[in-house]
Amino acid sequence: MTRTAKEYIRFRDEWERFNTGTEPDGTELDIGLEMLIARSHGQDRITARQIREVAYQLRFISDAEWAAYEYATLRRVIIEWASTSVSNEAARANLATIEMRRMMKSAKPSITAEELPEAPARYQQVRVG
Repeated sequence: MTRTAKEYIRFRDEWERFNTGTEPDGTELDIGLEMLIARSHGQDRITARQIREVAYQLRFISDAEWAAYEYATLRRVIIEWASTSVSNEAARANLATIEMRRMMKSAKPSITAEELPEAPARYQQVRVG
């Protein structure tokens, strides 16, 4: 619980910096991704390395709103994978889709969301009742 609370506070602080236009420090993200790789083995390590690469490439998106959307998609892909809801192969396919979307947007900044492959791990609002 303590670790989760600390991670939430760190996430909230990063989110606040993003919303106020303050440039977030990528050092913590880099360290976290390196630790993920160091702690993983076998197929998990391959997936962790791909996560690091996708996260790194997302830094070069100049449209802040688009970058935030893609980072949120990456976060959902990671959560699905970490919770073992999807296999390593499915997670890597999802990561490849994020990277393809980034490359297409980079090549043609005016491209619309409808022209891009569908974002993986789309947010699904929970219906209560």
